[in-house]
Amino acid sequence: MRRFAPGGFVSSDHYSSQLPAEYRREDIFPCLSYDAQIYFACAHCRREFRLNQTLNLGDPTVYGGRDCPSGDRGTLRLVVHRFDQEALCHDCGRQWNVRVTGFDPVVCPQCHSRHYLALSTWLRPPMPARFHELTPLGAEPRAHEWGHDADADAELVHEQLEYIGMLSNPDQYLVPAILFLNRLRTTGEHDPARVWILTNLHGLMLREYYRQTGELTAGTAAVEVLGEIGEASPDPFERGLLLHNVAMAAYSLLARQQPELHFYGGPEHYRSIGTDAARRAIASYESLQATADAELDDSLRLQIARVRHVLADLLKAGAASAATLAAALDLLDQVVAEPVLPEDMRIAARRSRAEVVHRSADRAGTPPGQVLDDLSASLPELENLPLWEQNSLLSSVAEYRERTGDLAGALDFQQRAAQAAEDALIRADDETSLGQLGRQYGHTFALLTRVEVKCGRPRAALAAVERVRAATVRFGHQGETDARQRFEAELTRLFGGPGSGVRPGPDSSGGEQGPTAQALAALHRAGWPRTTAYCALSGAAGEVTAVLAMPDGTDRWEVRGLQWPVREREFMHMTQGINLEHGVFRERRLAVACAMARAVLFDQLLPTLRAWGAHGLAISAPGLLSHLPYEAVPTSETGVLGDEFEVFYLPSLQLGAMLRARHDGPGHVSRALAVVHGGEGLPGARWEAERLAELWGNRLDVLDGAEHHKKDVLDALAGDYDVVHFACHGSYDLLRPLESALYLTNDQGRDARRLTAADLMGRSFTRAPVVTLAACESGLTSYGMTSDCTGLTGGLLRMGARGVIASRWAVKTAAEVGQELAAERFTDLVHRSLADGTGVSGRLAVTSAQRELARQGNGIEDWAAFSYLGIP
Repeated sequence: MRRFAPGGFVSSDHYSSQLPAEYRREDIFPCLSYDAQIYFACAHCRREFRLNQTLNLGDPTVYGGRDCPSGDRGTLRLVVHRFDQEALCHDCGRQWNVRVTGFDPVVCPQCHSRHYLALSTWLRPPMPARFHELTPLGAEPRAHEWGHDADADAELVHEQLEYIGMLSNPDQYLVPAILFLNRLRTTGEHDPARVWILTNLHGLMLREYYRQTGELTAGTAAVEVLGEIGEASPDPFERGLLLHNVAMAAYSLLARQQPELHFYGGPEHYRSIGTDAARRAIASYESLQATADAELDDSLRLQIARVRHVLADLLKAGAASAATLAAALDLLDQVVAEPVLPEDMRIAARRSRAEVVHRSADRAGTPPGQVLDDLSASLPELENLPLWEQNSLLSSVAEYRERTGDLAGALDFQQRAAQAAEDALIRADDETSLGQLGRQYGHTFALLTRVEVKCGRPRAALAAVERVRAATVRFGHQGETDARQRFEAELTRLFGGPGSGVRPGPDSSGGEQGPTAQALAALHRAGWPRTTAYCALSGAAGEVTAVLAMPDGTDRWEVRGLQWPVREREFMHMTQGINLEHGVFRERRLAVACAMARAVLFDQLLPTLRAWGAHGLAISAPGLLSHLPYEAVPTSETGVLGDEFEVFYLPSLQLGAMLRARHDGPGHVSRALAVVHGGEGLPGARWEAERLAELWGNRLDVLDGAEHHKKDVLDALAGDYDVVHFACHGSYDLLRPLESALYLTNDQGRDARRLTAADLMGRSFTRAPVVTLAACESGLTSYGMTSDCTGLTGGLLRMGARGVIASRWAVKTAAEVGQELAAERFTDLVHRSLADGTGVSGRLAVTSAQRELARQGNGIEDWAAFSYLGIP
């Protein structure tokens, strides 16, 4: 959620998929005003009536032409309030008008740029300050005038929000409620002294939306909105309640421990806001205690206990010091001992206390059994907790079960924690929230994988890895596009239904059934190379867990789980040498990183791979592990992994099965497309275009970046091509992977001249091409724990590319050193293989090119700069 500039309204900043499915229907979406509500006006009395579509079970257009509820014999007509915006495109210079819905991205109709100057913005038609409620057909009539009485408005909104809780996806139905509340508090004619009632409810709904989805902009907006009214009421008791809400909103942000919070002000900023509000709330309550009667005193003691609880939670969140944890523990001991506290609040406080004791290195004298009792007290009320709290609680119980030697109990609770995490993941409808949730919950599946291997269940461990990696690389989830329909058809063919391929349930059979087993079977039927192994890596609790799988010569796969301890220092030493700008030390540091990868990872993996007779190796690894150039890991005094194995990358088996369903294997290559950097800033791109023309002849189409806009490129990608090549500059955005981009010219600030990962969403290739990205950092993925592949590579795979060849780091160019370099030679070698018409796969083309460049004496930073990600 974000502040929408005209009038300061909170609106969606992503796609219409944040709205409930029924709101996105073709017959309903055009009826929505900017606040996601539907309005009708009487042609005679001019009164407006709001129809709450969440409560309306029928077609809203049937209300048009009906008699006005006021009884003045007028008829109703649909009124749509939207912002008309006159804009000037920064890129192509075209001036245009657009009606802003707030639910879809605004782009220039000429060049598809998102960079424009809003020349003027106005609401058409204007929104009346007062309006009425239109009762859905068949419901009991209820007269209500909005915009007059803040208390009455808040009461009715709250009453209607209770209905949302009975729906299957209540978080989506919060979006129109949030937008409507913001409209009420900013445009109504309420008593200024009471409008805070609506503002408070608006802030609470933003917080609830954040609690259910993890969308940080909604969480930060909740703190901002509630902070506006912290001192709004002159009554000390009400003021304490409002300040408590501010503290709770701040704690909600800290509790999820999302790394992206650093870019919204940082954890300490929100800790400061929350603790200040909590202490002021306690002071406000304590100011009443001296004069309070017995009944009020009990109420005050309860409220003080509640605020002490959230204050303790704020103190313990994040990187808390030993002194801060001690202060939090003292507060929680007071809360648990408070006799007026209801049992559900006491249980929540015990849960918090258990976490503090655990983080305080199990303070002296506190046995693990007591901590487990504190944690277990919440289990009967588990379903009443938000999913992220369920996940956290269950994981903590699992950890303490394992500490006490109850491995079976640890497995049971870790499976339940993973189910809660998966329930949260499957609700994500846009790429941003999917990435946030994936990073938040990835560790849960790493822990489950670890415990499954400890219990001797390698197939179940592989299924555990797949549950998160398949979910976070799913493609086609942005609306009802052709890509999504094809995606669901493929799921049906492979796994028996659209839900099962994305959301596999817990597999009590040890992984012998379910989507992962079905994906393995589908890959086997599709001709997965007999001697190619799949290796899923993960790390948790000071251990590396690897799950290896390879066809066993029949129709089955052999699956084995391996596990070994790793020191954090060794892991950091291994990962510090990657993703560097080129320079005199990069080659040396890459060599050190690869040598450490041998010690940390492959000393344990190589014996099994060699015993199996593997010649190919597909790697799925999360976070920084996905950035390592595994091909360059030394395996002997003179050899490296890439000499012994054809190494490539596949984020998920289920993704591989779906990609294989769209492509039956290497065959005759008919046509290629090259998108070439325009201008003088990348002379090597011109050389590449000339070499590609020699190799492909009349089978090559070329788009010059200086002559074509983003829209032209996107249209061309839907063409009948087997190979697509980009020769241009590229970037990877760590904070916003969807803003990772390929630049068509040197003018990187012009949105019309760049192609972002976000631009690829919802689109689809006609064929299943190999895509080569001769652009810096184009192959990087996020640092999350899920191997979520949210940059350009993920976007292209979601479009249906069978493979992406892209760079791991910034490569040197001929322009910088005045000579042809390895990057150009690599591209030439790869396209020689792809263009010869023999059906060589992208994986083999990359392996062959890497080996040839290494044989010529190039260093790691040159011959291992590009990797292949996709199906073999």
